[in-house]
Amino acid sequence: MGIPKWLRVLILVILTLQGMMIPPVFAQSVGFCTSYKDIKNYLLTQYSQSAEYFGITDEGSLMEIFVSFSTSTWSAVITPPNGFACIVSAGMYWTPRIPHQREALTEPRHQ
Repeated sequence: MGIPKWLRVLILVILTLQGMMIPPVFAQSVGFCTSYKDIKNYLLTQYSQSAEYFGITDEGSLMEIFVSFSTSTWSAVITPPNGFACIVSAGMYWTPRIPHQREALTEPRHQ
């Protein structure tokens, strides 16, 4: 099973928009697709990054942000249900958000 068309389009759009802004050290990683296990190991060994944030897309894919708090680098990874993960963006200067006083929501609010 290949990469779904919507995912190929998403990767192409992100690469086009961010191609000039990605430092050379990360440019070779963006667009890299393989098994989720291999992506996870690659980001840990090459960049000391681990999965810190995640969400499920409307299409049912897992979107994760891998972060290294020691180097302030990050990578965005999308994994469709077939388990074939892709690094769709990467960068530097990750800064954790200052916690708010209110509790985290467990379900999205609809207004």
